[in-house]
Amino acid sequence: MAVAMAVTMATAWFHNAGSIWQLWALVISLQKPGSLSKMGDGISPELKAQTAASLVLLAPPQEVEDVVKAVRTIVGDCKPFEKNLRKVLLQYAKEQTVQVALPGCPVKTLITEQGDLQNGRFLCPRTHNSFTFDPLTFAVDDVSPTAPNDKEGGSVELEPWRRAIEDMLTTYIAEKFPTGAVSVFAPSSEKPMIYIYIEGNIRKQFSSGRWRSSWVIEFPKNYKGSSLNVTGDVKVQTHIFEQGNVQLMSSKKNAFEVTATSPEAFAADVAAKIAEFDTEYQFDFLYGYDCWDMRVEDEGLLEDRLSS
Repeated sequence: MAVAMAVTMATAWFHNAGSIWQLWALVISLQKPGSLSKMGDGISPELKAQTAASLVLLAPPQEVEDVVKAVRTIVGDCKPFEKNLRKVLLQYAKEQTVQVALPGCPVKTLITEQGDLQNGRFLCPRTHNSFTFDPLTFAVDDVSPTAPNDKEGGSVELEPWRRAIEDMLTTYIAEKFPTGAVSVFAPSSEKPMIYIYIEGNIRKQFSSGRWRSSWVIEFPKNYKGSSLNVTGDVKVQTHIFEQGNVQLMSSKKNAFEVTATSPEAFAADVAAKIAEFDTEYQFDFLYGYDCWDMRVEDEGLLEDRLSS
């Protein structure tokens, strides 16, 4: 299954890269019985590594380990790929906003671009802690306090607004995304902005799915009482492999305005607008793809099934 999945993703990636003929050689050789050991002869290790990295970045939710194993089978002993694997998996973790658990924290935090403090450390804005993250194992270590300080700990001025949004969205996520998590960042007072990340995923016997969204709120110089711009998008990814091997990706952008009266009122309005858009997109998604059932049931929002 893993090799077939990698072949499917490989075809898509090389088409996008404009190197169709090179990938086609790889795919055809993969499909020939007993040809794995000779697969990719004549293709440079650098191109193999680039291809392999792109396949890993396309890994479906909760299947990245399977994809890495499949890719290793495809490319064989490819030192450039192994050398860059940590970097590729770190990019995957940030792009997919994967969840990690911090000791003593009842809810999970997300690995994100805005939370990246460099040198392998990330910020958990909820607990005001920083930690190391190993992209090879997704393990968390070396947790230490990092309070808002207008530096790596985030904006002091925007902390009440950040916290209010996080609290409101945490309640929303608990109701709508039982397997989900939310992280809200206010990185710097020099450029006042708040970044919201939401992620939820499930893995079933023959399918996996991920719902993730990101939102940016711009805070002008005199923002109190002003109408603030909120922009963002929702991305859905699913992999179905019961009868065949299909991976589907979809996204939709949105923008709205909310008045900054108080942190609590502002947060309530932001959460309501996000919830409204989520619901709208779910209906649009279902209308366009009959194979998906997005009802909120025991196992979460992304309750998928094949339509008959």
